[in-house]
Amino acid sequence: MSVKRETKQKQIKTLEILLILTGIAGILIIGGYAYLSFHSSILASADGTHRDSMYGTTIVLFASVIAAAYSLINFKNLLQLDKDGLATKYTRNVLIAKASVFNTSSQGIMVANIFTLVYWLIYTSVLDIRYYVADGNKLVDLTTFNYAWEGAMILSVVLSIFTVKAAHTLSKKWK
Repeated sequence: MSVKRETKQKQIKTLEILLILTGIAGILIIGGYAYLSFHSSILASADGTHRDSMYGTTIVLFASVIAAAYSLINFKNLLQLDKDGLATKYTRNVLIAKASVFNTSSQGIMVANIFTLVYWLIYTSVLDIRYYVADGNKLVDLTTFNYAWEGAMILSVVLSIFTVKAAHTLSKKWK
């Protein structure tokens, strides 16, 4: 079974879309951190007694920034290669060599996104984080925000898994 250049062009477009969506999902996670850090600098447990600074959220921020930035950089690089005629200009071997870079980088993005999700789940469950401390030492419920933030993290993991699959498909040799 042979793979046509048009098929490779569609595979490139799919990878471009998945990279940009993964980057946007990462930006949502970063936005969640910005929202949380704007409203508070202390997180509290369900009973309100155990209080923790936001060092755990800082780790989430760094992992999300790395994944989102790398995803958007790869999108930009793939877009530039596509403009150069990646699927039409180059020979099969050159296409495979250039596409394998995106395969490897998408795996790194996936690992960073999985780390972000797993770390946040462990962090909130071990410390039993349910509130953040607002002005006047008032406890504000964090449950809805936490579900939304975890949803963004799950979305970024799912998108990065699809991105890895798309990058792997693109880097397969032509038969």
